[in-house]
Amino acid sequence: AGIVLTNNVITLPETYNKVQDVAMIKKIVFTPPFIIYPKQNTRSGFFTESDENPLDYITLNQSHFFCYPAKVGHSLALIYFHRDFMSQGISLCNLFVLAEPEEYNNKKPDLIFVFGARLPRAEKRTVFHHDKANDIYVGFVSNTEKVDYFGYMKKMLLTIHNVRMIDKGNLPIHGAMVNITLKNGLQKNIAIIGDSGAGKSESLEAFRTLSKKYLKEIKIIFDDMGSFHIEKGKVIGYGTEIGAFVRLDDLEMGYSFKQMDRAIFMNPHRINARVILP
Repeated sequence: AGIVLTNNVITLPETYNKVQDVAMIKKIVFTPPFIIYPKQNTRSGFFTESDENPLDYITLNQSHFFCYPAKVGHSLALIYFHRDFMSQGISLCNLFVLAEPEEYNNKKPDLIFVFGARLPRAEKRTVFHHDKANDIYVGFVSNTEKVDYFGYMKKMLLTIHNVRMIDKGNLPIHGAMVNITLKNGLQKNIAIIGDSGAGKSESLEAFRTLSKKYLKEIKIIFDDMGSFHIEKGKVIGYGTEIGAFVRLDDLEMGYSFKQMDRAIFMNPHRINARVILP
């Protein structure tokens, strides 16, 4: 994989001087199949809200970090990750839109996420904070082997996005949503809501594989997380991601390997092996 970097052109509030000069990712390119081997294969614990901004107590070497500017739904997110987690940071490109320079130049981010800054006692800490003075939602995951799993990167980012949506009067949804067109031309939107492991992604896969007889087209609005907004009296669904972070076992046998030219595999030899498909 290769990345093209550019200087940070965002002027952040003084509180965020610790990340002000971190180089920003402008382009990512990788040769598929891209296979990585993180040390963990599951996520545990909670993301807890903190009254204290993590940027106030963490220390970091800015030359050891990279910034992935992302569009998460309607939110502009700056994701700062340590070089220890380079492979996972690069994997973000299959799941979140890489923002273009004109989309973040001289604009205040809505979300800031620091992944992999070290704490004095090498403890695991996964917290988020709403900086009300600057109206920025901040997420932080400390640098330990216990968080070497892409789920920590994805879920914390979605957590701070969801908190922002709630504060704006919208409804974040942990589920999947599709727009389907039947062969007779009838269109419907379907949302499937449930806990992790309930079968949301699997249901979308079932639509894809079992419904060819009836369906003309399927458009996935979101696969894991989205939000409902009320606009002009109508409920509108928005997605947050441009891909799916799913278990290999949940896909039709062989499907993921047919997508090898664009897939990112994580520990394909282990239980709970994952793949990110755009």
